This record gives sequence, structure tokens and C-alpha cells, in this order.
Amino acid sequence: MADTSLLTLNATRGTHHPDHEILLYRDGDPDRRISQSRVDWRSVKAIQTSKNLNDIAGTFTITLKDRRVRREVREMDAGRIRLRGHYGDGLVTVLKIVVDEVRQAGSADVHASREDSIITGRCIGKYLQVNSLFLPVWDPDSQLPTALTFGVGDKAKKIGGNRPFDVWRYLVRTFVYADDDKAGTAGTPVAKHWLDYQTRFARELDIEVPYLQFNEETVASALKRMEVLGFTESWVDELGRVVYRQPKWDAGASFDLHTQELIDWDFSRGDIEARTYFEVIPGGDLSISTATAQALRAGRAPVPSSYLSAKGGSKLKQSADPEFVIQTDRHGKPTAKGRQNRWYKLQRRLGVRPQQVTSPLIATQKQAQRQAEGLLRFNSRMINSLTATIPGCPQLRLGKTIRVHGELDGLAIDRGYYIEQIAHDYVETEEGGHFHTTFTATHGTDKGDPAWGRIVLPKFDAKTLAKANSGGGVLAPLPIGEAEG
Repeated sequence: MADTSLLTLNATRGTHHPDHEILLYRDGDPDRRISQSRVDWRSVKAIQTSKNLNDIAGTFTITLKDRRVRREVREMDAGRIRLRGHYGDGLVTVLKIVVDEVRQAGSADVHASREDSIITGRCIGKYLQVNSLFLPVWDPDSQLPTALTFGVGDKAKKIGGNRPFDVWRYLVRTFVYADDDKAGTAGTPVAKHWLDYQTRFARELDIEVPYLQFNEETVASALKRMEVLGFTESWVDELGRVVYRQPKWDAGASFDLHTQELIDWDFSRGDIEARTYFEVIPGGDLSISTATAQALRAGRAPVPSSYLSAKGGSKLKQSADPEFVIQTDRHGKPTAKGRQNRWYKLQRRLGVRPQQVTSPLIATQKQAQRQAEGLLRFNSRMINSLTATIPGCPQLRLGKTIRVHGELDGLAIDRGYYIEQIAHDYVETEEGGHFHTTFTATHGTDKGDPAWGRIVLPKFDAKTLAKANSGGGVLAPLPIGEAEG
């Protein structure tokens, strides 16, 4: 699983005394640094940071002795937290930050006395979390008074394209950066210095947005609306870079960790939380207007063969992988072969545990079926998780894969994990303090596990799309080849 950038996390090599650096700028202006002469940044007693893929904006707390910080630092000041840990030299930025509050320490603050000061806030994704889309309607014939709609001729009118990157670029530049300074837009102009929508945004994902409507939502919610569960992911990383891409669960390991380095750990040993049935609604199929149409065009896994032979099941039969078809008689009762199906046996053991997903970027039943099968196949990997604490490692990054090998609780382990949450706990005390990093990782992958398949999402013809959205026809996505995997 190793690659050329592999970092071996071994505390017996390169060990040195951890250190920190706090950089803050008034109102986020990079030319207005709050210097050491105004605040004694060396008086820091503790730094805690936490960031995960499911939250647009992570959190931080800085505890320091200098009282002057209460008048010198204020909300919306922006900057970065840099730490040096136990693996390799140099300070590393672990979080770009925006201040929420500066206050005197209280009795609930673990690492502080009453004379100390506390700075709290969120990571740079806060800019996206607080900007809402209170926008005029583009289509004058629309009945919604405040909505932003993509997919009705917008490619020619406003955005410059219907890819997620085009949609996202328009939202950020117009309603976060507010480049044109128009009154009434919920802009945070200084965000352009800190929030980067281009660096990590996967423009190579050639996906077109068939139809999305944002009605008084935050920009952060708008980004999440473009996800296709299991096949695309969207988040804002520690450095303020917008990420929209196919998941990297099977990527080569960036970090190598032996279990001897673990200070503490907890890892899942079973599949008691696993879903055993998935239903996917192709939200991009605008012709789905009734419950009956939804039922007939959904993807399902697993699915009884009696359903495929019934009226309306022929198209699904053409799309379903035989692995996910439970052989039954015409009444739905499993045959001897059906009782041996692994997914049937999983339902018999755990019960039928359904999950329904609506995917706005999926437009055909075949695509919905691919997604349902993929989600079922790898759901056990999604809950196959590890939470571990190691010596402070600021180099650890969200969205990377870590190889963990050795022995845990008497069990031999050699497994790849996908890092979804990172928390740093840096404490300086007279007794010496500590610097620990805790991470939570999912999608545990053992050698021999099947690779994650790639689903091909639709590429839409603009004229057909506009016609369908105006009620004049049925949506017909252009064919772009078969899915891999």
C-alpha cells in the first residue's frame, strides 16, 4: 500500500521537543498581523483543534496567559495554528482559523487559571458555514420567491457551465467573496485571502449538474447537496481548500503506523451497525413525479428475483448484478440457491436494515442500481473504523489513507484506513505537558478486499435539460460509456 510520499510514524526516530506558532491577522487582512509586541504568543498554555470531513468548519481553543489578547483579538480575525510534533522537524499548519470569541478563562476551562485568556473559533470553512443564499430567482416564470436554480439554461446565462466546479466557483465568488460588492449579498470579502475553491477542487470530475435548487440555504449546505453518497465527497480541508472528488478510500497509504506507537485506541470488531438493504432514487430524473414512478425507477440491493420478473421490473433486471439478486419463487420465498446468497444471509442474521438515498446527480435506474450495489458492498468497510491516539503528528491530514499494522487486543492487523477526523491536543505545563494527536479513520480495508468501483454519472445535453425542466419533455441524459469496476 505504500507510495513515495509515505511517512513512517515512529516516535523513536526524529523525536524532539514539540513547539507551536500562532499567527493572527486583524479582520483576516494579511497586511495587518497581530504581532508578538501586542500579544505574547509564547505565553500559550494549551491548544486544542478538531476537524472532520462531516463538518464544514472544525473548531479550536487556544489558552494563554496574556490578558492583552482580550482587547487585541476580536471575532473574524483570521490566521493559522502551526505545530511541531514528534515526527520530523519544522512547524506545520494544522488549521487555518477564524476567531469566534475571546474571553477570560472560567472554571470549566481545564488547562487555565481564572487570570488566563481563551480564544475559541472555527476553521476557515466558517466563511462557507455562515454565508446564506438569499438570492433572486433567475427564471422569471418561477413560483419561488427566493431560490437559486441550476439546470435551466443557466450554462448560457450565468455560471459558465453546469459542472459542480462551475456551480461552486459561481457561489463562492459571488456570494462569499462578493467580488462586485453588491449590496444585499451575504459576502465575506476577506475570505478570498484564506478560502481556496480551486486548489483541491477536482475539475477533472466531468460531472454535469442536472438540476439543483438552493432555497435560502448556507453555501456549506449547497456544497453538500452536490454529493453522491459513496461516489463523490465534498468538504473543506484544514487549509481552506474546497474538495470535491471521487473518494480516495483505496488510495495508497500516505502514513505508515505500527501499533506499538499507539497511546490509546478503539477499533470496531463487528458489523452490528451495518445496513443490509439500500434503495437509491435517481433525483436527476425529472420525470419522476409520482410515488409509483419513484418505486419503478429506484435502484435496489439486494433484490428478490420475483421483483425483477414482476411488471415494471424488466429494466432493473437488465441492470442488477447477479451477486445482489436473491433467487426466489414467484411469491418471494427464497429457493435453496437464494438461501445461500451472502446478502440474504446477512439480512437473516442482522435483520432488514434499510437506507434510502436520493442522488441529485444520478438520472437513470442503471446508475441508481450501481450506487445501491456499491453502497451495500462497502457499507461494512464504512463502519470498519479505528480511533487512535499517537504522539503529536501535525503532518497527519484528512482524506488520506493510513496503514496500521502490528497487533491490537491480541489480533494481528495490517489494514488501510481512510482518515475522517483529526484532533490535536498541545499542552505546556511546568511538569512538561504533552502533545497528542487523535484520529478517527473508517473504510478499513484488508488485503484482498475488492477495489471500490467507479460509477459513471450523467452528462446532460443542455437543450434537452432545459426542455425537461420547462415541462416540455422527458429528461434524456447523453450516453457516456459503461461504468468501470
